[in-house]
Amino acid sequence: MSEPAAFHVELPERGVKLAVLDWGGTGPVVLCAHANGFCARLWQGVADALAGRYRVLAYDARGHGDSSAPPPPHGYDWESLGDDLLALAAALCARLGVARIDCGVGNSMGGTAMMIAASQAPERFGRLALVDPVVLPPPVPGRSLHDRGRKIAARASERRQVFPSRAAVIDAYRERELFSDWEPWALEAYAEHGFRERPDGQVELCCAGAVEGAIFARSIELDLFGIVRGLKVPGELMHATRGNFDVGIYRQLAAVAPGLEVGSLDGGHLAPMSDPRRVAARISALVERAA
Repeated sequence: MSEPAAFHVELPERGVKLAVLDWGGTGPVVLCAHANGFCARLWQGVADALAGRYRVLAYDARGHGDSSAPPPPHGYDWESLGDDLLALAAALCARLGVARIDCGVGNSMGGTAMMIAASQAPERFGRLALVDPVVLPPPVPGRSLHDRGRKIAARASERRQVFPSRAAVIDAYRERELFSDWEPWALEAYAEHGFRERPDGQVELCCAGAVEGAIFARSIELDLFGIVRGLKVPGELMHATRGNFDVGIYRQLAAVAPGLEVGSLDGGHLAPMSDPRRVAARISALVERAA
């Protein structure tokens, strides 16, 4: 697997410093955003599949990986995640000497953040490839639809933080349902880059459970339908057939965002780690359609 260049982008207006990976090369620029609780290095398989034709970059969201982490729960609303992404995209375009990101790619939380950013500055993105993004129904006054989201937030906050070693992380996660279909490299990359060493020799999650939980908790406040209404950036809402969301909610979202179309992606919610070549092929098809 190729080794990306790693650097940080200071975003003083956002109060964060974001870690970025750049796999280099020439061709259309692809910027990838990861799922909640994970990290940029998990785009490695997609980057390798696109190597030689695209310049692929990925970043750690605030509170994740090697990026800075404001104290939770404040600062972890989804609009802030989208604002971070937009500021980062502008900084990367200036760094690379390009006018826009040719394809903004996001999985789960990252896909939702990508839509929020593109809704604010559609000229910054040529295409959107959204892999099973988080899409919840619009808020209904006086009615709570998101008890499940609160339960997920509570579980994330209570998640085990510390393991004796990276090998122990792999042993603990290998059989869990969420990770059971991941390619072997992906779990190894998560253990290597999603955890940091402690002074006592153990390893702990880079994304604290309180951060992951705060993000899940704030998802119930997000009016994504209102944010993306009228979005004309062309893109695909890739509904994972074994993912977390009903295809109907994606069709409802596409109905208010005329640039988006709904497609089916055979696989689970975290497809970049379980089937990166299939995801890369869909990204490539989207970009080539624009050529």
